[in-house]
Amino acid sequence: MKNFFASILLIFISFGNVKAQSKITPSFDKSKKFFLYWGYNRATFAKSNIHVSGYHYDFTVYDVVAKDRPDKFTLRYFNPMLISTPQFNARIGFYINKNWSISMGYDHMKYVMETNRVYTVSGVIDSIASPKYAGSYLKERMMVNDDMMKFEHTDGFNVVTIDVDRYFHLHHFNKNWNLEANVGTGGIWVVPKSDVRIFGKGANNNLHVAGFTWLGKAGIKLNRKNVFFQAEVKGGYASLPSIFVNFHSEELADQNITYLEVSGVIGYVFPRKKKETK
Repeated sequence: MKNFFASILLIFISFGNVKAQSKITPSFDKSKKFFLYWGYNRATFAKSNIHVSGYHYDFTVYDVVAKDRPDKFTLRYFNPMLISTPQFNARIGFYINKNWSISMGYDHMKYVMETNRVYTVSGVIDSIASPKYAGSYLKERMMVNDDMMKFEHTDGFNVVTIDVDRYFHLHHFNKNWNLEANVGTGGIWVVPKSDVRIFGKGANNNLHVAGFTWLGKAGIKLNRKNVFFQAEVKGGYASLPSIFVNFHSEELADQNITYLEVSGVIGYVFPRKKKETK
C-alpha cells in the first residue's frame, strides 16, 4: 500500500513536468461546468488491529484479515429500488477549468472480518461477559470464532470525501471523443453502519461519523460530448476511533484501515447555459 501512495506521488510529479496539454491538442471545454457520476467498486484491505471495549471486557485482536462483499452481478444492479445495495460510488463536482475539478462524493464499500481462524489477542475478558473466553491474554494465539467476535462494516464502510483532481489530456480521437488521465487527493469522514457482535451481543448499528479518511487516486477517463466513462484506483487510510458496538458510546471499537479501491463509473457533464446576446 505504501508503494501505491509513492506511485501516485510520482505520477503527479511526472505529469507536473509535462508542458501544457492545450498546446499539444485541444481538449473539451469543461470550464465552469458541473458533473455527476455513478458506478461500482471492489476493495481490498490491509490487515488491521481491532480494539473493543465494553461491559466487563477490553481486548484487541491483531492483524485481522478482511475482505469486501460485492453482490453477485444480476439484474438487481439495474433495479432503482435496489441501486444502493451493491458496492457503489456516487459523486457531484465542478470543473474549475479544463485541468482542475473539485467534487464531493460517497464511496460505499463493504468490510467483512474473517472469523473462524487463529489470531493474536491481548486484553481482559470477565466471566460475566463470557464464561467461555474469560481470562487475561497477552499476545496469545487463539481461535476467534463468530461466538467471540463478529465485525463487519457491510451497510457499509462508507467514505465521504471532498476531492481535488488534476486532468491531463492524452488523446483526441475526433470532435466527439477524447481521452484523459487524472490524479487527485481528498478526504473527510468515514460514516460506517457497523454490524458488531461481541460474545453474541451487539447490533447492526446506526450510521454515524466514526472517524476520518485521506486518499490518493489515479484514473483514466473517456469523454464523449457530455458523457464520460471513468476507471479509477484509490488508495486510502481511515482512522476510526468511534465504532459503535451496541448503539451507544459505552461499548466502542476502534480501528485503523488501509484500503485499495478500484471503481468504474459513468458520468454526465451539464452544459453551461449560453448567455443571451442583445
